[in-house]
Amino acid sequence: MKYSEDILTKLKDFMDEMDSTPSSFWKHCSVHHIADLLGVHRDTIYDWEENHPEFSDTIKKWRERRNALFLELKQKNAAWIFLAKNWLGMRDKQEVEHSGELKPLKVIVSDGDK
Repeated sequence: MKYSEDILTKLKDFMDEMDSTPSSFWKHCSVHHIADLLGVHRDTIYDWEENHPEFSDTIKKWRERRNALFLELKQKNAAWIFLAKNWLGMRDKQEVEHSGELKPLKVIVSDGDK
């Protein structure tokens, strides 16, 4: 499929639907879903994003809106945590506490068994 203004209009319509019908969130939540709704492969979405500034701007707005709506879901199950890490850049925080004294390492060099 060749890029056209109709594509941009459809993407904006999907964004409006995502806003107005919260239950539709999951069918608009990934590039795979958007590609399917537009009838193209996801690589085409990435190509259009790279080569068509208005599409690029709109898809960035879609990602921001998706992320905001996702945060409003406030789920705490494994799927939510996984998606938060992938979409929002969230990470598990590991705290490491070191106790004890740091001493210089003593190195002994020998000539072997002579």
